[in-house]
Amino acid sequence: MHERDPEHDRADDTIHFMHTFRRNFARSGAVEEAVSETLGTSGRAMLASSAVLMAGFGVFVLATMQNMRSFGFVAVCTLAVAALMDLTLSPALVRLAVRDVKQRERCGTTRASDSGSELDPFAQTEAA
Repeated sequence: MHERDPEHDRADDTIHFMHTFRRNFARSGAVEEAVSETLGTSGRAMLASSAVLMAGFGVFVLATMQNMRSFGFVAVCTLAVAALMDLTLSPALVRLAVRDVKQRERCGTTRASDSGSELDPFAQTEAA
């Protein structure tokens, strides 16, 4: 069994947030409702996994070797900042993405990267 590094878990949390948001947004069509539901479900799981990781790496702060204490401190701080960014930056980014799409739909403008008339910021592109 391979070991997982904390940075990989952070990416998993963000992907999990985006996937859950997309599902909630498709169902409700309301950005704020989708963000709220996503934070209530995925956000709690992200917070719990971050707390477990911080506790696990926090044990290193109790080590007798200075370099191990430093590692524990840096790891815990990094995980805390990553969790904070996951819970604040991800919702802000999806709000901006949806707002941008709605604004382009109102103006009737599209970018070269937009395919068709549907301007879904979370649409998956198919390989040609």
